[in-house]
Amino acid sequence: MLLLIKYLYKMNETFQRQTGCGFIKHGVALLFFTTFVAGAGYMVALVDEDTAVNQNKWRVAHTGSATHAVLTFALAAICPLLTLTESGWFTLSWAVPLLSWCNSIGYTLGAYTGHRGLTPVCMTLKSPVLLAICESGPPMNVVVNIVFVFAIFGLIATMWVVWQGASSSSSVEEKTIKKN
Repeated sequence: MLLLIKYLYKMNETFQRQTGCGFIKHGVALLFFTTFVAGAGYMVALVDEDTAVNQNKWRVAHTGSATHAVLTFALAAICPLLTLTESGWFTLSWAVPLLSWCNSIGYTLGAYTGHRGLTPVCMTLKSPVLLAICESGPPMNVVVNIVFVFAIFGLIATMWVVWQGASSSSSVEEKTIKKN
């Protein structure tokens, strides 16, 4: 039994390292994106003394993307604290980048196109579709909204897996403390 636990711990350690390093790479890429793409749009809006509404859109794109980069770095830092299965690590490895990139791209597309993507696509429980067009809107509004919907799926998966990993870690610690 002890050998199995050591093997699983070693395997878990490998997944932690791979996932954490992947998050660090995504965080660096997000910082590049927020600095040079969204930051450039924000700078142009400020220099051109654009309307306060347009400046605000670019500010949100710039700071929102940076916030997601920080979130990605933070999740890389907590990887060693999580106890997950191989499928848990796999889910986390795609969910966090999906969440961060979709939100960052959505903020930037929204600022660039002037469409925030809030109304055209909504969730419905009506058959046969889960997503339906709620009202007619500009096509770009639909695109921005769909990008944000993908971010929601990444967020839900991230929260679920992190919760499971933290819960598993605390139960392993309790068992270890009781044995000693």
